[in-house]
Amino acid sequence: MLAALALLVTVVAGQVCPPGTGPADIPLWKDSTVDSIVGTPGAALLLAVDTKAEFTWLTDRYVPAKSSTFQPLDGTFEGYYWGMTIMGTRGRDVIRFGNNEYTTDLGLTTLSPPTVGNVNGVLALGGSATSFFGQASSKWPKKIMGMHLPINNSKAGVLNLGYTNPAEYTDELSWIPAISGDGWRASFGGISVTGNRTASHPGRNFAVWDSSEDTSAAPHDVVTAIYGKDPRINKITTVWSMPCDVIEGATVRIRLGGRQFSISRAALLRRDHTTPGQCIGNFAVAEDNNVHLGRSFMRTWYTAFSAEGVRRVGLARPVFPAGFTINSMSINDD
Repeated sequence: MLAALALLVTVVAGQVCPPGTGPADIPLWKDSTVDSIVGTPGAALLLAVDTKAEFTWLTDRYVPAKSSTFQPLDGTFEGYYWGMTIMGTRGRDVIRFGNNEYTTDLGLTTLSPPTVGNVNGVLALGGSATSFFGQASSKWPKKIMGMHLPINNSKAGVLNLGYTNPAEYTDELSWIPAISGDGWRASFGGISVTGNRTASHPGRNFAVWDSSEDTSAAPHDVVTAIYGKDPRINKITTVWSMPCDVIEGATVRIRLGGRQFSISRAALLRRDHTTPGQCIGNFAVAEDNNVHLGRSFMRTWYTAFSAEGVRRVGLARPVFPAGFTINSMSINDD
């Protein structure tokens, strides 16, 4: 994968950009991970991309004493990942993606990769000044990034730094205002379902984009509005299983930032390959009263995050061939 880190964009308005200052295309692999080199001469580290995280942190695979560019910082950091609180000391070092080099604050832990899902750390893409996005974007042409998550390891997704790439999406980006708080959040205005049944749920609190989790989540009554009250739905755990025809003929829409967006079937259900005709809900019951838009939702959109002036989130359907499916579920047809 490291060979795929070659810089795809190196010129802006006819001018060659110094490393880390121009727009860049970074391959995204399965489960939203990126290949990186951290430190000098550098350790090759697989990092999970986390749109909720506000501080980049590394496992014990990174050894500060082996890097000539490492700088210790006062204080400690705290984050959350893989179902656990992440804590440690702080430092600063260079991080490279292909020909692009950035200096960013880092959290240093004694955790081993197997304890955090076999990644070597997290690349924080939240919008605050402590995140990688907040620190690196000051050198980009624009304080903006776009991402199209991969479906699997056979074809990489992309993380566009400093710009959005119209070749990755259809029509125009629909922009909505972001609200304050960790990560990228928007107001949640509710769920509506039309078609063979009708349901609705008024909005409350917020929705947050969470590339660290595969399954999306919402409060119990929101999930009930999405999937209905069919007695065939198994609700024993927070992740419901059900016949795949439960939402057949229904159109599900979500209101984010005052705008309404249709949710693809691929963002709602995935096939249960152990039981023919059965599916698993891609919206689990959340532990809080907010909506968490995980990778199952984000795969069906090209998502842009902008700190140019007013913080905004932009959504557009990604470019996929007609009839393209994820786990036999439609991504282009809502």
